[in-house]
Parts: sequence; C-alpha cells; structure tokens
Amino acid sequence: MLDSLRRGAGTWVVKIFLGILVLSFAVWGIGDIFRVSPDTAVAEVGEIEISQYEFTDAFNRAVGNLQRQFGGRIDSQQARDMGVADETLRQLVNQALYDQAAKDLGLAVADQVIQREMSTNPAFQGIGGGFDPLAFQSALQNAGISEAYFLQNRRRELNRQQLFDSVTLGGHAPKAMVEALLRHQRQRRSVEVLTLNDASLPAPDVPGEDVLEAFYKDHVTRYTAPEYRTLTFLDLRPESLLEQVSVTETEVRDAYDARLDEFTIEETREVEQIRVQEEDKANQIKERLDAGGDFIAIAKEMAGLDEGKIKLGIVRKGDLPGELDDVVQGLAADGISAPVKGPFGWHIFRLTKLTPGRTRTYEEMKKRIEGEIKLERAADALFELSNAVEDSLAGGASLEEMASELSLTLTKLAAIGADRRGPDGKVIAAIPRAPEFMQKAFSLEAGEEPRLEESDTGTYYAVRVDAIQPPAPRPIAEVRDRVLADWTADARRTAAETRIKELAAKAEGGTAFAKLANDGGLTVTKREKLDRRQMGRAAGVGAGVVDQVFTAKKDAVITGEGATATTQVVVRLLEIEDVDLAKSKDEFEALAQGLEQSMTGDLLEQFNRGLEKLHTVEINDRAVASIFDNTQHNYR
Repeated sequence: MLDSLRRGAGTWVVKIFLGILVLSFAVWGIGDIFRVSPDTAVAEVGEIEISQYEFTDAFNRAVGNLQRQFGGRIDSQQARDMGVADETLRQLVNQALYDQAAKDLGLAVADQVIQREMSTNPAFQGIGGGFDPLAFQSALQNAGISEAYFLQNRRRELNRQQLFDSVTLGGHAPKAMVEALLRHQRQRRSVEVLTLNDASLPAPDVPGEDVLEAFYKDHVTRYTAPEYRTLTFLDLRPESLLEQVSVTETEVRDAYDARLDEFTIEETREVEQIRVQEEDKANQIKERLDAGGDFIAIAKEMAGLDEGKIKLGIVRKGDLPGELDDVVQGLAADGISAPVKGPFGWHIFRLTKLTPGRTRTYEEMKKRIEGEIKLERAADALFELSNAVEDSLAGGASLEEMASELSLTLTKLAAIGADRRGPDGKVIAAIPRAPEFMQKAFSLEAGEEPRLEESDTGTYYAVRVDAIQPPAPRPIAEVRDRVLADWTADARRTAAETRIKELAAKAEGGTAFAKLANDGGLTVTKREKLDRRQMGRAAGVGAGVVDQVFTAKKDAVITGEGATATTQVVVRLLEIEDVDLAKSKDEFEALAQGLEQSMTGDLLEQFNRGLEKLHTVEINDRAVASIFDNTQHNYR
C-alpha cells in the first residue's frame, strides 16, 4: 500500500491535498474528534506507531479544510474516494519517518526555544502584545488539545524542521543553470517553412510479386499474428438470474417509502454576491443597485471583483453559514438582499435562478426500485449458485460435466488474442466483464483444470485454455493488400525525402521559398517569434527539426520530418531572438524559485526513500478500513 500512496503523491489533486494537510498539521497537530481506539495502530514506522486516533483526527482536519476551501458538504466515503484518506496516511507515515530519523540522530529542542516561540506567537499574545497565559489556554481549549500535547507536538515539528533544513541545504539552483534554462525557454525564432506531403507525390508503379515478396520478408514482423488461444469459459452474472426472482407490489412500495429521502430533490439557488469589508461601502453599493444599476458592473467598479468571485454558483439550504443562509433562502427570483454581515465582511446577494425541490413519485421510481430489488436478490441467488459450481469443480467435474449438472451454458471461443481481437482483427465482445479475465486466460497452461474466480464486478467466471496457437507470420496471400499499401507508403516516403533534398539544395543556392513552392505546387508558411514549445505546432515541424532550428545559425536551411509522419519540410531560419538577461530579472527570479522548490522536493523525496529503506513501514489496511466501517460522519 505504501507504494500506491507514493505513486499518488505526484498528481495535482494530491499536491492540493498535501498543502491543505500541511496547514492542518502545522498549527495544532492532533486533537480529540473521533472516538476510536488510541492504541490500535494503522501503521508502524520503525519504532513509532500511528494510532487510529491520530489517523482519524488528521483525516477529519483535512476534510474540514477541504470543506472551507471548496464549500458544499462531504461525507467520509466521498473524501476517501477523492484520495484524502490515502494522502492523510502518507503524510503521517512521512512524519513518523522524520520523527524516527530525528530520534536516531539524537536531535532535541531546548525548552528555551519553545518558550521563545510561544512568546512571539500572535495567537498567544494579549492586548499589550506580550505572552498571555489566558490567551494561550483559550487557544488550546478551542483546539481541543492539552498543553502537554501541544508542547510535545511542537517539539516534534521543530525536530523535523531541523531535518528539513539539513536535507534541503543543497537545494539551490546555480546562476548558470537558471540562465541556461531561461535561454532555453525564452529564446525565439522566426522561420519560413516549405511543406511536402507524401500523398501529393504520384503513386509509384505497382511492383512485381518478387518485389512485394522481398518487402514482406524484410518487414515480416509487421505481418506476424499474435498468440491466439482457444477458450471454454463459464460466465455467471446476476442479470442472468433475473427471471428466477420475483418482487411483489407491496415490497416495491415499502422500499419506496423507506427510501423517500433518496428520491427527494433539494431546492437549489444560483446566487451571485458582492462582498466588501466596510458597512458604509456595502450601503453605497445597495443604493446603486436599488437605483437600477447593473449588479456585475457595480461589483467590478465598487468592490473590484471579477465574475469568478461574484458568482457563488449553486447553493442549497445549509451551505452558507448562519444568517447568510437565511438571507439567501429568503430571496425571491432576481431578488437582491440588503447588506448582511458575515464572517468575512459584508455581503449583498442576488438570486439569479431558483429550481424548486420536488419528490419523485412512486410511479416514476417503481420500475427502477423493482429492478434494483430483483438485481439484489439475483446477486444472492448467484452467490448460492457459485457455491454449487465451486463444489462441483472441486469434486473433480469438468467444465462440461458441471454445466450439465447445474443446467448452465458454456461459451467457446475458437481463437482470441490478448488484445481481445480475433484473427479477423475485430474485438470479441462475448467475454466476461471481469477486467482480469483476459489476464487470467493468458496465464493458464493448455488443459489446466479451471477454478471458479470471483471478480470485483460482482460476477464469477471459470476459464479453460483448450489450445494455444503461438505467434506466426501470416501468409503473404492473406495480407497482400497490407503489404502493397505499406510498400507504396515507403516508396512515397523515399521519393519525398529525395524531393525535399533537391528543394533544400535550391534553397541553399538562393532560390526563394515562394518560387520553390510555386514551381512545385507546394505551400509556404511564415511564423515569427516562436519559442520551443510553440515551434512544432505553429510551424508544422517535427521535434527533430525544432532542435535543429534552435541550434542553427541565421539563414540556415534545415530539412526533416514535418508535424506528421507523412510530411517532409524545408525550413529557413529567418531571425534569432535571444533572451536579454539584464531585462529578465523577474523571470529569472521566478524560474530560480521554481527550480529551488523542485530541487528541494526531489531532495526530500530521496531522503524519504532512504528512510523507508532504513526503517520498516507496515500499513494495517484492516485497521484503516475498520475506522470507516464504524464511523460514517457528515462534514458541513
């Protein structure tokens, strides 16, 4: 599981979560939120255990931060689906690795350091500006943690910081490196491009059979059929047992009544807002609006808000805090509220669209509910049937004997490749929907006795390999049309390369591109001031040509592949625009900062890998799962 946590750390979503988690840990660390066992470990890192208590509290704080960041409601299962649980555990494991390393190195933080930090923390200062014990105790009480725990956790954080500072000391980007990369990114070139499409050349004469035979032999791997397997399999799905189960009208009605909340659609409101800090400014804005002013124009003019900050989007009852929610819920369509004070200033709301709530009727939901109950019962029946199949196969019955005994249908496929295609190249759809089926079928030996396999899709299958046809070249008579098409494409490509060299020679001799294009019925494009990222797409040239363009001298003539594999280009380099480093100080600083952050991240990643090799990391998946099995919380 640790590998999967590490792999997930590279995605942009996880990076957002990481930032949020860092904030949540940095202030208070861990508090009392969930009532779970403090002794059960979700992970062991060296000599350090991460308890369920620590994990659930860290998870809760991460979800709370997400709620404040993005609004709306989220429950624990949704948060798990978004990857919050995995990222929380990864963060805790990393922290434990650092704590273990600090312990191994004998790092310690003096009491004076803690005292000095507490005395300068604004959260713990009184009206006069000095350390206030009452403010300190109040802050801890609000966070739900004890003084002893705060001090212990802060020592651990400072110890980790010592490690970070030592490891990342070398994360400095040398000036020469930054300058070279800045030049690489910001240099620009102006070019004119003559493009020749292979297909524009006349088709070559049809070759003799001896030529095709030789081409076929030289490129025989293109025409080699993959391994094919002959399969016999059993495919068990709940849908196949639907006819064997029944549901009464009363059962459907009872299910509808029990799930009525599920079929109730909440009223939604699309809302815009203007938010300012001063009450006087809010009143002035309201006066302008009452006089018929445009909401968005006034928001931009008087509050400096762009449309993204004006539009709140869809709001449901309870989404906004306290009085703000009451005001929004009380607005009629197109109504504008009076200024109302919220946690972050004064708000004026406008309701732009109201979608009334409603409850879907029994008649609307009857067919769906009936189908769901049937499918659930069919799944139960399938489980019982799978036990009978398993017992029959375990008793020595063949697939055919088992199918006959239980009145089941087997499917036979004469030939299928690992890509699910048959010898005709068409995808074979008639296979079990279990995603691992093909991998299983191609891992068995021919004639090996099958076992019943259960899939995460809620289905079962058993497969036997009856025969294996190894990869073999297809006869030329079978693939002659493909061979001829490939030979023709290669011949055209060779002719195009010859033609492009002739055009390049004329261009180097001084012939203008416009004349070359006119004489050959080709096209010329001129592109100015393109950087490396823009050159390939905007000029229609391949990566190899881009590299040559940015290393050649002015007026050089370059040839190579175009933007596609069926085009060739001649390029003349018209202008070279280098970076003026003296005028690029802001870009230099931004790039240097980005490089240093990247280097620092790489150093920490390598440090983490080293710590993982030094210290055993064991994840207790069952302990993690039990937390979510026993606690289903809604976060608002």
